[in-house]
Amino acid sequence: ASISTAEKRSTPVYEKEYRVAEKILPLEYVSSSFRDAIQPSIDNFVEIGKALNIRVKKNMQTDIYLVLDMMETLNLNMSNFEEIFKLASKKDPAFGDLLHSLRAVAIRSFPEFLDEIKGHPTKQSGLPNDGTVHELTITTLQHLKRLTDYPETIESTLLTLGDGNWNASEKDPNFSRDRNGRISGNAVMKHYFADVLDCLAQSLDSKSKQYKKPALTAIFLLNNYYYILKSIRTQFMSVLDPEVESKFDKMVKKWNDAYQDTWKPCFSNLMDYTWVRGGALKTTLGSNEKQTVKEKFKNFNTEFDELYKVHKGYAMPDLELRSQVIRDIRAVLIPMYNRFLE
Repeated sequence: ASISTAEKRSTPVYEKEYRVAEKILPLEYVSSSFRDAIQPSIDNFVEIGKALNIRVKKNMQTDIYLVLDMMETLNLNMSNFEEIFKLASKKDPAFGDLLHSLRAVAIRSFPEFLDEIKGHPTKQSGLPNDGTVHELTITTLQHLKRLTDYPETIESTLLTLGDGNWNASEKDPNFSRDRNGRISGNAVMKHYFADVLDCLAQSLDSKSKQYKKPALTAIFLLNNYYYILKSIRTQFMSVLDPEVESKFDKMVKKWNDAYQDTWKPCFSNLMDYTWVRGGALKTTLGSNEKQTVKEKFKNFNTEFDELYKVHKGYAMPDLELRSQVIRDIRAVLIPMYNRFLE
């Protein structure tokens, strides 16, 4: 019937026409024939869905997007499937069962992702030697970005899971409720994203303690928190509350200050030393005083060269951040050096 229909039209494109079957077959056989015709395709569709779901269970964090994609597709097309079942005069629970099993896997993925961040190894060997952005930070932000491709599916799944149930020990029952006590999908999604970033920050803080040098600790946390802050501002403002951005902004400032502090021993050699006699600046110094000045210049040069040599090996991949850190150091160092030299 399909071939016959296509041949009789000016274009070779087949157009759906259920009534063709009604003309060819006795009325009592139309539904059963249609049902028999589509059953292999339905069975194959469901079996492939189940097989993919099993694969995702074994590779949860890398393949969960496949489940989300299938869930979104099924939800969007469920009315079409129901129309097909209606024409076939049948009720097939297979699609509902498939969607239920997909949802179960998706629900599992949310707490498991948090657990994976918490349990990420913090051994020294896993830390970047130059203090650059950690792989965990990059993969976590990439994961969150991909989740934003499925907002409705994520929101409905998180609502099924229950607000905060992905992290029961830190659950805040009032976080996502409106004035009437209702929980919105968007608010739950914001809550989950905020919890992921909190968990990531805790993991990074734990990892940073493996460094032996305070400057490298500061560089590592500064790089990572700045990467998170920049990602929030460019990708996640719609799925995070302003307080989250503010919190990471403060953390960036804190660790920038901590890095600046590591230069203090070097700068301390330039603390103002003036010799005043009778209210006027001395223009001549004794041999001991001259030696003190020489020692301070020598100590400063030695310490500065050493700091420069060591810190040059550290990484700060974001050029904007690098420029800001350099400006902050120069703003202190150059005026202080000039005053001391004068």
